[in-house]
Amino acid sequence: MENMLAQSRLNNSVKLLLVSIALFSIPCFSQSAYQGIDDDHTTATKHGLYEIREEARKFVAQENTKNHTNWETLDPNLKIVVPKCVVPLKTKWVPEDRGLSNKSVWVLCAQTLNKNYKKWDVYVPVAAPRVKGK
Repeated sequence: MENMLAQSRLNNSVKLLLVSIALFSIPCFSQSAYQGIDDDHTTATKHGLYEIREEARKFVAQENTKNHTNWETLDPNLKIVVPKCVVPLKTKWVPEDRGLSNKSVWVLCAQTLNKNYKKWDVYVPVAAPRVKGK
């Protein structure tokens, strides 16, 4: 009798585990699941990495035209979360004294909605384009 009770509990535990796995894996296979930076847009409370990257891309395009260079904008760190900026973003090259190992664009916000986090800056890395065959 004890053996049957233990087997029944084990079966119930396995069923619960399988149902839990199924429920938690649904978002992973859903089309609406987070796909990366292209899905990270500005909301009512946070500034999206997509818009931050786009500001960096505009800056790099202007710099490339002005200086006859071919820098390519990469993505900011996906772990960054910043409050929504309420003024236009500013961009400039990150000064070398900041100690970054790669050339980067500095995207700056001078005023946010958040009273405790009044301003922010995000570094967006850039890279020289790769030459084919190398």
